[in-house]
Amino acid sequence: MSCIVTKGLDLYALGPKEQFLGILSRVFQTKVFGTESSPSQWKLMYSSEGGLLSLEPNQLQNNYMCACLSSIDTIIET
Repeated sequence: MSCIVTKGLDLYALGPKEQFLGILSRVFQTKVFGTESSPSQWKLMYSSEGGLLSLEPNQLQNNYMCACLSSIDTIIET
């Protein structure tokens, strides 16, 4: 999953990279792990030091990984 997010960060040119990570986190919370009416509390972890963004390791339980695989098209489109 980190590969897809990293590639998205590399290709994102519409605004600040942190904005992209916020949008992607919201997709995970409302479309992958939860719904609009009941969003998940999961957060995409990253650090921003000196203007350089880096993803922190995200370990997912089996049920979360299955949800990611089921929604892979949505994640990639975002």
